[in-house]
Amino acid sequence: MVVALDNILDKNFYPSEESRKNTMDLRPLGIGLMGFAETLVELGIPYDSDAAAEFAEKVAKFMRETAYRKSEELAKERGAFPHYEEMKQKGKPYPYPPRRNAVLLAIAPTASISIIAGTTSSIDSYFSNVYSRDTLSGKFIVVNKQLMKKLEELDMWNEEMAEKIKANGGSIQYIDELDGKINKALFKGAYEIHPKRQIDIAAAFQKYIDQAVSKSLYIEEDLRDDMFDIYMYAWEKGLKSTYYCFIDKTIKGEKYTQKVNKRGTRRGFGLAKARMKKEDENLEEIERMAREKYGDEVVDKVKSGNVDACPTDPLLNKICPSCE
Repeated sequence: MVVALDNILDKNFYPSEESRKNTMDLRPLGIGLMGFAETLVELGIPYDSDAAAEFAEKVAKFMRETAYRKSEELAKERGAFPHYEEMKQKGKPYPYPPRRNAVLLAIAPTASISIIAGTTSSIDSYFSNVYSRDTLSGKFIVVNKQLMKKLEELDMWNEEMAEKIKANGGSIQYIDELDGKINKALFKGAYEIHPKRQIDIAAAFQKYIDQAVSKSLYIEEDLRDDMFDIYMYAWEKGLKSTYYCFIDKTIKGEKYTQKVNKRGTRRGFGLAKARMKKEDENLEEIERMAREKYGDEVVDKVKSGNVDACPTDPLLNKICPSCE
């Protein structure tokens, strides 16, 4: 992979001479991974465990050692990245042996390609065991294939079980029939794993990733006021970044047709109440304009989330709970 990506740097199109020069000077790569949660299930390691964090560190260390070793070998064949030699000549050498690429590792979200590959995104946990996914082609039901396979082996996967999982919001933790049958800890959804554990997994990777780690944070509604502490914990653990922050009640608003205040009170995020009030007033004006243009029936349908796909019209898009 190091060789392939290094080749692409030379074949790539660059929109400006500055971007081409910077790339050629450092020859940066961004090797990551996906399917981490699926692998944990195969190994029988719960995502919400110290063992998962330890395994994450082993994987990241292997990635770093393997990628760096290959880049050093490539430097012997093709030369080190130009800035390496430049700094050496200036008497300020890089503190490592010559290699072809200045940086090699980055954990990306892999949101789309993981779906194509049929695995879990990046280093994220399973979102849920059963949930719906909105696409431009409509809504689709997504089922945890590993859970379904396990239940099929136990002759316990049927329509009734599927409905029970749906009724529990995609969770199996409170389905009594599964007690002692399967390891429920293996199949926790994202909101059943504390944000600090999610950060622990990302931090384990960050120890060996020379760029940033993309990790979505899933926060239960009752932890909303702890968001400042959660992000400070991520900073203290050495994370350079996170990714999206999903709050449980906001995400499930469409499913349960709840009236959700998506702005809420954000401690430490500098959103004043006056600004929140103004935003609400703006939304009311947008809704009024949308009703004039499309009528009450269309607007009410969009607001309830009862649409096949997110609307493309800017007015309707602003009041769609999924889009927001």
